[in-house]
Amino acid sequence: MDRQGKPYTIVLLRATHDLSGHRALQASVEEDNQVRLQTTPDGASCPLPTLWKKETPGTLLQPGPAGIDVRTQAGGYDYAIAYPPIVVPLTGKYRFALRYTQGSGEFAFGAFPADNSRWLATSTTGYRDGDAREIAFTVALKAGEAAVLRVANNNNYGNGKPAAFRLLQLTATLADAP
Repeated sequence: MDRQGKPYTIVLLRATHDLSGHRALQASVEEDNQVRLQTTPDGASCPLPTLWKKETPGTLLQPGPAGIDVRTQAGGYDYAIAYPPIVVPLTGKYRFALRYTQGSGEFAFGAFPADNSRWLATSTTGYRDGDAREIAFTVALKAGEAAVLRVANNNNYGNGKPAAFRLLQLTATLADAP
């Protein structure tokens, strides 16, 4: 900006996710209800099939033409929905992303090992992605290892409120492989 005596410059930066180095993955559902990921031959990103299941009574999981409406239980960290075990093809870092539209409250999205013993990775912050939002995390997994994706209420201030959102799409990419 040209200002007499004190010119200055304004720089606007926008952070974006550069997924160009990621390998797109697609899913196949096996008879044992596990989901097996595999790299796509053409590199095109494929949404994972809609296989979410309720984890606790009282959770709303309502499919519709515009997505799946989800409302968690009111407890501060109540589990709401889970995805069947996802088996990965290669050792590496996997990025799982959930596209959604915000309703109310806050939720966490993350992964557990197949034995459901603990969170492997989690994210509680979604970012605007066009008209929707995206919440994502990256987790290191070994070839043949299974992970269970889970959504939980994250209204952790004891306010007794559920989280609500419309789930639009789930995707997985391979961030790196040896």
